[in-house]
Amino acid sequence: MFGTFRVILAILVLLSHIFVNAQFNYGVSAVIGFLMISGYVMAVMIRQNYGKIGKSTLYFYADRFLRIYPQYFLFIVLTQIADLNWHFNAYFLHTTPTPWKFFLNALIVPANYYMLLNHSISQYLLIPAAWSLGLEEQFYWIFPFLILIPWLGRATTIVSFTTYLIAAFGILNSELFAFRFLPGVIFIFLLGKNLAEYNLTKKRENLWTMISLYSATVILTLYMWFFSLNHLLEDYNNEVLAGIIIGFPMIVFLSRLQRQKWDEFLGHCSYGIFLCHILIKYIFTRFRLYDIALIRGPWTSVIAFVLVCIIVGFLSYYLVEKPTQRFRFALRKRHSQSLISSFESHRQS
Repeated sequence: MFGTFRVILAILVLLSHIFVNAQFNYGVSAVIGFLMISGYVMAVMIRQNYGKIGKSTLYFYADRFLRIYPQYFLFIVLTQIADLNWHFNAYFLHTTPTPWKFFLNALIVPANYYMLLNHSISQYLLIPAAWSLGLEEQFYWIFPFLILIPWLGRATTIVSFTTYLIAAFGILNSELFAFRFLPGVIFIFLLGKNLAEYNLTKKRENLWTMISLYSATVILTLYMWFFSLNHLLEDYNNEVLAGIIIGFPMIVFLSRLQRQKWDEFLGHCSYGIFLCHILIKYIFTRFRLYDIALIRGPWTSVIAFVLVCIIVGFLSYYLVEKPTQRFRFALRKRHSQSLISSFESHRQS
């Protein structure tokens, strides 16, 4: 039952882009929550619908494409049109747009590496928060193999957490390799994955993997707090650790609650809220909409901003996500039925 929680995380991300806190960026911790939920949901999806390497994997990729891309494409097009007409002159929109720059934005994955792609997407990033979508998309590419090939999942967990430790202590760039790039954060996705598998199968291996990763995170946090505070405060280390320490128990609790349709609806709408908030922020800033508030003051402007993002997110769900969702679920059902038929044929033969 993650829908309401995902909406809260999306709102925390959009608020972090209004109230920039140099001491603690709670939007980063919210992103960590999203990563753990993604690992959980993807594990359940693969176990229930795409349980084989091969054709099932291609169906999984198609499922993820239909989930991520339609709404994303809508908002990069809207942002492009709005910028061409109103000239936002924002930090990430300060060069002349070109078809090549739009193409890089449309690919999503380059957004995860915007800081390395100078004079291209780094200076014309239509949805800056899409770097995390690029991170998730790369995770989707490899996840079927991590969950369906057990030894590979175990090895990846160890390598990823080791990479994270090296980056957290500054040997590698901590912002990139302990937060933004896939090698150092796969273990965060896999925390959610192990929780899902434990809830489904009650395997002790999944339980001990979760306990080991979570305990190591707590120990690392305490060690840095008492003996290496500079490293804890470097880049986003404290936010990432807080996201795991606070977020994972909440996800464990929510995973045990019975699914509710209204909660699933909110979960579907959270994606649109996440995608639209940068465009809404640009529009508010460009037209000084905070001056229109009936009771002038920053909080009325913030409330108006959040409400507009929620409304646009709901509209995006109904206009784009819901029609696509019907096709996506039908595709998933057809594939599941074909697997059952194949199994029955094999058993009879």
